[in-house]
Amino acid sequence: MIKLNWQKLLFATIVTLGFSLLSCTKSSNSHKHKVVSLNFSDTIRVDQIVVPTENQKEALRIAISAISSPRETFNYYKDMLMYIEEQLGQKVIMIQRKTYSEINDLMKENKADIAIVCSGNYVYGKADSAFKLLVVPEWKGKNYYNTYIIAHKNSGVKSINDLKNKLFAYTDPLSTSGKLYPTKRVKELGSTPNDFFQSVVYTHAHDNSVQLVAKQMVDGASVNSLVFDYLTSSSPNRVKDIIIIEKSAPHAMPPVVVSNKMSKEMEAKLKDIFLNMHKNQGSKKVLQNLMVDRYTHKSDTIYNSVRELAGITPK
Repeated sequence: MIKLNWQKLLFATIVTLGFSLLSCTKSSNSHKHKVVSLNFSDTIRVDQIVVPTENQKEALRIAISAISSPRETFNYYKDMLMYIEEQLGQKVIMIQRKTYSEINDLMKENKADIAIVCSGNYVYGKADSAFKLLVVPEWKGKNYYNTYIIAHKNSGVKSINDLKNKLFAYTDPLSTSGKLYPTKRVKELGSTPNDFFQSVVYTHAHDNSVQLVAKQMVDGASVNSLVFDYLTSSSPNRVKDIIIIEKSAPHAMPPVVVSNKMSKEMEAKLKDIFLNMHKNQGSKKVLQNLMVDRYTHKSDTIYNSVRELAGITPK
């Protein structure tokens, strides 16, 4: 276990993605350091899930942005990948990386064929010609989610203004909920994240950010409402001490994208699989576990509000 000064508040990460443990010290009003330790070792290394090789050109390579921690992401998507493999009659390989930009790089460099990305890395990747839109998920009749800014119920934090000079958890530099939205809100208060927050950390997964707030290791965080709502229904003890102090306007849902180099035939097959996945009882249950009712075909313009947060001009 590594003890780190709160002024430097660093995360220790293992191999390709995720992190195994975090320790930090947090200053109290009496200036005595309180040491808090949090273990993130319950992860699955990517090379324990799949081991893609140069010779596996016949396999479909699916990259997953780590909206949740590595183990959670694998558990969420493994059944979906098995279903796609069955429908295609072709080997499917799952690839994870720690950051959203690494997923975009995989797609642009043709090291992955299809990806499930968050709306933030979608608009950056699309602007960089890394991929194109395939389908968009729908949940409870909606193609959008929200950002929740959260705090511990005993923190005294009731609004984003109360987070000034506090410790704050981001998710990823390209994350809509985990970076773009809170940055916009701080700017609206006439400040910048560097000046507004005492210190910030990147957790690389929304459930990790929730955990930091629950353990009072940070004063606040901004998270994807889909992940938070899922934890509320599946693991209520993990969020029982957390309050939502702000809810954003809607963001378009995390889409499925495909490589610009994918053949039209394969693209059509995959689109058909996703658009009809909800019609099969077995795969419908798989979708429900992902908080998806069905996948739909939508115009790329639904991501323009995310582009506005990112400062990207629509093409």
